[in-house]
Amino acid sequence: MRSILNSNTLRQLTFLEALFKTENWQPVSTFAKEIGCSGRILRSDIAMINELYPPFQINVSQKNGILLEYPQNYSIDFIYATILRNSTEFQLLELLFFNDELSLIELTEQLYISSSSVHRTVKKINTELTPLGFKIATSPYGLVGDEGAIRFFFVHYFYERYLVTEGPITQEQTHKIDRLLQKLADALAIDLTFPDLKQVRLTLATGLIRIKNGHTQSHELATDSPILQLLLKEEAVQDLENACQLKLDSEALIDLFYFFLREDYALTADYLYQTLMPHNPAIKQTVATIENWLTTLADRLAIPLENKEILTWEIYNVQRVFLIDNFILFNKKQAFRQQALAEYPQLIPLLKRELSLLTTEMGSRWNETAIDEVLYMILIHWPNLNSKLEKFYTTVSIGIFCDYDPEHSDFLSKLIHFHFGHSINITILKAQTEWEALAEKHHYDLFITNLSRFDPEDPQVICINAIPTMHDWKNIQQRIKDITVTQDFITTRFIH
Repeated sequence: MRSILNSNTLRQLTFLEALFKTENWQPVSTFAKEIGCSGRILRSDIAMINELYPPFQINVSQKNGILLEYPQNYSIDFIYATILRNSTEFQLLELLFFNDELSLIELTEQLYISSSSVHRTVKKINTELTPLGFKIATSPYGLVGDEGAIRFFFVHYFYERYLVTEGPITQEQTHKIDRLLQKLADALAIDLTFPDLKQVRLTLATGLIRIKNGHTQSHELATDSPILQLLLKEEAVQDLENACQLKLDSEALIDLFYFFLREDYALTADYLYQTLMPHNPAIKQTVATIENWLTTLADRLAIPLENKEILTWEIYNVQRVFLIDNFILFNKKQAFRQQALAEYPQLIPLLKRELSLLTTEMGSRWNETAIDEVLYMILIHWPNLNSKLEKFYTTVSIGIFCDYDPEHSDFLSKLIHFHFGHSINITILKAQTEWEALAEKHHYDLFITNLSRFDPEDPQVICINAIPTMHDWKNIQQRIKDITVTQDFITTRFIH
């Protein structure tokens, strides 16, 4: 949904993302070339960004260029939240979500823009929203179309729009939702994690607002659903009714919780295997397909998979949920995949190829969102996967030749290995003369010594101190990055 943003805001977002990934000072011209605009425009953006995004600040140095600085308790999610909060386009959408049937005059007054700007903005937004199944109607202005699509969009909008402890409903209403969800989780013997709670909380909050504004969904569901019966008897529902001043009868509860009440949704792995599979041949076939694929993948990787049922359950739910984009501006799972690709440049392409076989076997086509979700599930939920992936690392061979005691060279070897782990393979040269060492040097990707001018013309030679300094570590890390052809990340315990 980045395309909803106007060109100036989108450029500033792209600029901030590029700055966020850059650790060192860079000239403005570097970013201007990358973004495709003039340095003059970016210098104007810098002034606006510094005004709108505190405590993020772009420092400017005539000598060094520019550098983004921000406190240690902030990250990139703050940038996306601020973009959404300040964007006229998303302000308009948020107004229409919370307020039904606004007039043109009301929109111009609340957004501080002209009527012609409202018309242009609505036209642009509708171009992006119509393929999703809903749009902005005019005379009066309001959101119309597929109610499920509207809610899905705003759940993910609120997820990015609000930072921790913030939300689209009051704090009292939030606490009542949390209490209801915790009691429901206890009754169903489900471990409710913070990510789960946050996602379901926003789903319910979004639904409550829409229902209160008169927008409901009708779903066919057996009234003897065990979860529905739990909800109807739960006193926490009454507390939520009072906090929201909204009657939550069985119809409203089905509307709010339908996603979790669906007959094909598995709240837990046990529910999938013990309840859904025995009574639904299609689900049984889907599960078997996923299990067979995981077994084949484990054989290909030669890595045992101890929790196949858990991973099967995760993938089963993903392929039923994330077949459309589940983000607005910040695609977290794509960012995870890009970082994982830098860490495991051979593994990630292999997994994507194997996933294409799974989707073919299941007779469906997954978009990048679903693929990224499954890649995330595999890397996160496969026990001991990280410790078994040495075969996929691009290792750098390092030769060490020093005039220290042999034990000191061994000390350096262990220290370097501690910092760079699986990325390297170290050999301490046994050469008895510098000439022998020069002759052996070409056998290694990187040659580390403590002797200045050992071979001043060879970029593979790095000279270090008795205990490497910050300068030494940066040189080693940069050289390993260059050798492994990664652009952003390399696994290391050394943080600079």
